[in-house]
Amino acid sequence: MLACLHELGEVEVAEIRRALARFRPLSHASVSTLLRRLEGRGLVSRRKGPVGKSLLWAALPSAQATYRGLLTRLLDRVFAGDPVRLVSSLVSSRRLSGEELRRLRSIVDELEAKR
Repeated sequence: MLACLHELGEVEVAEIRRALARFRPLSHASVSTLLRRLEGRGLVSRRKGPVGKSLLWAALPSAQATYRGLLTRLLDRVFAGDPVRLVSSLVSSRRLSGEELRRLRSIVDELEAKR
């Protein structure tokens, strides 16, 4: 859900539901509950929407720290702390597009330039 909010920006629950439907269909109430829980953890914010009782939801910058924490735990628990195994597993799980490969090469080039 956080990934959807980062991608979509500030959106209503209906837009989040549509984005999540390709992975897992959820009811309006389920998405709203999850958003309130994320809000309670300081990961998303909400404000009144332009019409009626609608609410607009957005991921907060602190959500990036959550991603880092999740990835660190995943790296340690599943891949024994080996980032190469993690990345290898990610890129071998599906065929990458030419654009995705270019982006990965760019990331590697930037990392090498910083050494």
